[in-house]
Amino acid sequence: MPRKPAIDNRILKETLKSYPGIFNDKGELKSASDPIWREVCSHSSFQKYTSEAKESGTSQGIFKPKQIHDYIFQNRYGLQTFLRMEFSSFLPQSNVTEIMEELWSDRSTTDEDSSEGVFVHTQGNEPTLLWQISIPYEKYLEIEPKTVIYNEGNCKKRRKVLKQNTWTATIADVLYKQHGIPCAFSFKRNKVRIGEDKTRKFITANGHCTECKAVVHISAEQEPDLGNPLILHVRAPDTRPIPHLKKNQLRGEKRRKLGEEMLKTLPSNWRREKLDSEITFGEKEPPNMPSLRICQDARQEAVDRMFGTPKLKDPVLSLSDEKYS
Repeated sequence: MPRKPAIDNRILKETLKSYPGIFNDKGELKSASDPIWREVCSHSSFQKYTSEAKESGTSQGIFKPKQIHDYIFQNRYGLQTFLRMEFSSFLPQSNVTEIMEELWSDRSTTDEDSSEGVFVHTQGNEPTLLWQISIPYEKYLEIEPKTVIYNEGNCKKRRKVLKQNTWTATIADVLYKQHGIPCAFSFKRNKVRIGEDKTRKFITANGHCTECKAVVHISAEQEPDLGNPLILHVRAPDTRPIPHLKKNQLRGEKRRKLGEEMLKTLPSNWRREKLDSEITFGEKEPPNMPSLRICQDARQEAVDRMFGTPKLKDPVLSLSDEKYS
């Protein structure tokens, strides 16, 4: 059995958010001998009371100054990453500590232009950023984790995953709208941990762009509270300067809703109205805008559902295919 942490990870993060002074003017973590660490350790959240101490009114600190310093310096449970994102508005981006470099890969260099990301590393000629995106609670409910049964060998296992055929489009849309990433991402199966060890991430998922092959890593520290947005950390290269032609796949609930929208108009008119409202003349089409052919297919599927037309492979029996014969 793993040893129980001295303090809940959420309490630890919430408390440390009150101490931006743990970083110096160069954006580096202050040394363990700095007085700031004694101040951090004296916080009421880091105190525990024994039975004897309660009678005398004294308390005992959970951490020693060097312990809490090393805890952050070694980036345990992503603490330093979390704090750098919290304090990114006033931390310089040009000096990143050795520990932060190890988070990305060995022998990476930093760039002064963060391009809206938290900090930049260069691996070869490819800058890599740590982004943060916020998914509104209403959108989160649409991709809320569900239990799915998987066949693994000779047995079946029940696992929690984000809603299939829905979560990928939601994340890709938000990533484009908030940061302008033009990639058409293809994600692998996500992992969701609910009610497990709080030191582990709530959501993890990996994927890549189907065109430029850029790799993306997504994680969420914790499940959102009622009414609050889901905060995701996205690690991906800055591919905005790279021309992209491919589109995100249109599947699941988004495809169904889009098809029903176009029952009231033609697919070409629907695309024109959407593009006029989202981009200006000369700008590139966003990756979440389906092509005309995909729009036509989605509309035809909506028509088939409305009339109850069965989707048959036999061209003689399938009414939806007879128009092409």
